[in-house]
Amino acid sequence: MGDFIIITLMVSSFWLLWEIIRVVSMEWLNRDEITLPAGELGRSELLRCADSFEQLSGMFQGMVTKKEELSGQDMDEVLFRVQTSVCRSCSAAAQCWDYGSETGICRFNRIAESIIQGKELNNGRKEALQKQCLHGDFFFEAVADQIEKARMDMLWHNRLMESRSAAADQLHETACIIRKAAGHICDVRRVDGSIRQQADIRLRMHGMILKDIWCIRQPRNIQLYVTLRTAKKGRCIRTKEVAGLLSAAFGTRLMPDEQGKTVVNYEYSTILFYTEPQYYMTGGVARIARDGEVISGDNFSLFPAADGQMILSISDGMGSGLAAYKESEAVIDLLEQFLGSGFDKETAIRLIHSSMLLQTEGQSSATVDLCMADLYTGDCEFLKIGASTTFLKRKHWIETITSTSMPMGILQDVDYECTRKRLEEGDYIVMVSDGVMDALPQMDAEEMIKDYLLQSETENAKELARSLLNYVLQSDRQQARDDMTVLVGGMRRR
Repeated sequence: MGDFIIITLMVSSFWLLWEIIRVVSMEWLNRDEITLPAGELGRSELLRCADSFEQLSGMFQGMVTKKEELSGQDMDEVLFRVQTSVCRSCSAAAQCWDYGSETGICRFNRIAESIIQGKELNNGRKEALQKQCLHGDFFFEAVADQIEKARMDMLWHNRLMESRSAAADQLHETACIIRKAAGHICDVRRVDGSIRQQADIRLRMHGMILKDIWCIRQPRNIQLYVTLRTAKKGRCIRTKEVAGLLSAAFGTRLMPDEQGKTVVNYEYSTILFYTEPQYYMTGGVARIARDGEVISGDNFSLFPAADGQMILSISDGMGSGLAAYKESEAVIDLLEQFLGSGFDKETAIRLIHSSMLLQTEGQSSATVDLCMADLYTGDCEFLKIGASTTFLKRKHWIETITSTSMPMGILQDVDYECTRKRLEEGDYIVMVSDGVMDALPQMDAEEMIKDYLLQSETENAKELARSLLNYVLQSDRQQARDDMTVLVGGMRRR
């Protein structure tokens, strides 16, 4: 319990540290006196912090010593407990534990070996044990009971080691996150010169006052943090209009952050603009709970993440009803928080998996079906953890992506499979939960869905999701034997 509390506090500390880094970074964006050496100094401090977390991770990992079987020391402890409970008050104890070929230690070893190997004593051995020991039956039961207790102690020891290993993984991932943040600190540059003047003039002509512009250049796009306000009180200007003015100044199409402010008013505010992707995605979902249940155990998400990524995900909690809903909801919420904050998918999955392993009240498990579509290039990554088949609807054919991995929260090391695909204009991603596939004949499920998608002529993602779910329900006489979710994303060129 002590280790669990420590781990919980550490996880909370990681979140707090990440938020501090984000806040400090945003404060630097609005400070006129910030310079490159100061950024280098901040990066150096963060790297030292990352090294400390890495060392702490190594310390936790060094404490991980799992047991595969009972050790000699464990068996000595079992023997001591048997002697204390059975033999201490026996009048023949001195004779039994004297050295010789048929002493108590020999009998103990033979009995213990049989119990560990799962063998039962035959009648001849039982009769011999009763002749050699005044409390033969009691002695055998005591050995079996103490070995079972030793096995339980070993299981709890291994569970504690798993918690330490999970804590070590989280510390290592935190160190990686801090290093990544440190790497971005010096990538932030103030925009000066002719481009700044052009932006200032264009904004002033439209009634806005520019205070500062900071730029982060990335391989595929640029990000602009623009601090500005309107020149007159009571006037509001849409950020989309501001994006058009900045696009003319920077020579590239820009768009405002969809999660940020939508208007500029008289108070200074810092707004994020970034290069407009060449694609956008339409989305639709259809879902139904298992017959007899009020709430579905499936959860889904469709949202834009950092760096022009569109995220589609489905999580199916173990079982159905409220308990399954809470499990899958926790997974989806954490995915949104991690990926929305810029974490890479492997880091997010490992952290979520570690948190599930640390659950103390019963076993917690859930599937993860994750799709990350790059709206700049059309590249798409699929990550599956115990998830059902995903279908890619092309113009004239259907492609499937399958997985044989186990759900999250079962194995010590998270088991996932990744697949990369290139999407084009008019392609559709069709993700389904296990309940959809299980409602169709096992041998024909994939082919039936592929045939239906090929015949479907709708170009509306929502309508495609609803019609596919209705088709599956009709195939199973309108029965929902399990929770069903269909999530569809359609690629469109701007």
